[in-house]
Amino acid sequence: MLSRPAALSMVILALLSSLSFAQDLNYNTYQRGTRSAMMGGAAVAGAADASAVFYNPAGLAFATESGFDISAQALRWESTRFEDVLGRGKDGESDVIQLIPLLVARVIPVDDEGEFQLGAALSAVQQHRTALQEVIRNSRNVLPDDQFPGAEAFAGRLDSSRQANEYWVAFAGAWRPNERLSFGFGPIVSYRQQRVSNQFSASITSDPTQPVVATDDRVHEFFQFSLLFRSGVSWRPTDTLRFGLTATSPSQKIFGRGSALAEESLTNVLLLPDGSFGSLYGLSRQKGRDTNYRIPFNAELGVELDISEDWTVATSLQYWGRLQRRAVIDINGFDQFYRGVPFDASNSASRVLSIYDERQEVMNAALGIEHRFNEEYTGYFGFWTDISPIEGGEAKEAEALGQPLLTQTTLDMYNFITGFSHRSEHTIVTLGGTFGIGRGRRWGPGVDFFSDDPTRLFGAGEPRKTSVSSITAGIVFSYQYLF
Repeated sequence: MLSRPAALSMVILALLSSLSFAQDLNYNTYQRGTRSAMMGGAAVAGAADASAVFYNPAGLAFATESGFDISAQALRWESTRFEDVLGRGKDGESDVIQLIPLLVARVIPVDDEGEFQLGAALSAVQQHRTALQEVIRNSRNVLPDDQFPGAEAFAGRLDSSRQANEYWVAFAGAWRPNERLSFGFGPIVSYRQQRVSNQFSASITSDPTQPVVATDDRVHEFFQFSLLFRSGVSWRPTDTLRFGLTATSPSQKIFGRGSALAEESLTNVLLLPDGSFGSLYGLSRQKGRDTNYRIPFNAELGVELDISEDWTVATSLQYWGRLQRRAVIDINGFDQFYRGVPFDASNSASRVLSIYDERQEVMNAALGIEHRFNEEYTGYFGFWTDISPIEGGEAKEAEALGQPLLTQTTLDMYNFITGFSHRSEHTIVTLGGTFGIGRGRRWGPGVDFFSDDPTRLFGAGEPRKTSVSSITAGIVFSYQYLF
């Protein structure tokens, strides 16, 4: 067989690196409802319509009109740039356009005095998609010229796609013991579906009949139903000042299933101490496995103030708790991965198929401004943060331990919304535009398809930190019907 540089044997371990490009674990991506969305989500103190089922169930008791609320991002464009993902100075980009249904909610009065109110809502908490596909073909002089003079043909492919959908079905009841104070409580059933697909391949060809080839394909997917409980308090000490507080329990799994697939192959690579060359092939697929997706404890505090007859200002702070590192899909560790190799801990399928979830504490903030032009038209401006719960140091440590995280991208987003509403006798219609910008970091394989170092060409370099940036824009529409 043709001789190959010994450095290419490093590919065996390097292919275990995770390709992870997403911010689908962020908590505060979208805002929903007629007025609440336009206020940037600063609604925990002032929500008194159907959106209160989501923001603060206690606010239902202050709803003066029953009705239902439908809101959606009629169009959302997201462009994410991954710097140096193909090599130093060689970026990759994902552009996605989609329609996102945000909220369908209903207020149901129980008594004529309005002391008791019920509500139900279906809300999209996350609907995220990224797709990065890059193919490189060029000539690289990376093999020794005394054996292989001139340049060799090189081909590299990087393909990472992710999709995450999370929906909450919430029910709530509210009780108002007096004109200034109310309490609310209700269960939430969440449904999370996620798919992560990563493909990597690289080849160097000096002799077309005996190329050096390395490939790595991985797919993780799961779904899970979980149960949470949200309670809230709404206090209105004066006619112009409002406070709100909510607490949401950590999730408890109801039912979930997941599957994982990994396939690796290396051909004509220096593998053995005696200097011989060969091929190594690994394959494992596990279906119907238990899942461990979690949603942490959450609390939110807000205040809203009418500073004049025409102007209202609201703000809120949102806290999310920490999650310790844990495998998302339970993998059978006694399944062998590499074929024709003795079974040991390094050859366990769990080392290759397992993917983990670990998140840090997060604080998000929101600000909303409302201006009433007249009885029919109202203008809005809102701002909110969407800070990543992924910490770069933890992602690096997890990668070094062979415990890749569900996402290794930290992307902090800062979002703006502005728009107006029109009220008629039985309807409120709002239309607005959103804009978001964010930056972050990603820990990923040391791939460099433009390097003269064969270890970098084959993704065998040390994992490195690179920058990520994102821009979003969208149109938000909502319709509220009042009975």
